[in-house]
Amino acid sequence: MATLTVLILLPFISHSLELAMHLARGTPKLLSSVIASVAFTEIATLFNLYAMRRGALVVGAEAPSIGADLRRVPRLIAGFIAAGPLLILRYLRGTQQF
Repeated sequence: MATLTVLILLPFISHSLELAMHLARGTPKLLSSVIASVAFTEIATLFNLYAMRRGALVVGAEAPSIGADLRRVPRLIAGFIAAGPLLILRYLRGTQQF
């Protein structure tokens, strides 16, 4: 439920406010700018969830330092980019279900 809230409800609310502001100000090429903004938000949110589920970018007494998190970012980005293709490959091999 939290994942759905983060991926759907929060972007819907924030982009609705953004759309209202752009409509009020008469932004040119409104549709393409809003689509790009929504796409960026979804990718950034998915990356943050991916990183947090692997113990990075979290806070608390047991959390690693920001320096440790930053050192992990290149590997996290690589893993995030590879996650989709690996899931499809596992599905095609019959070792993963959607």
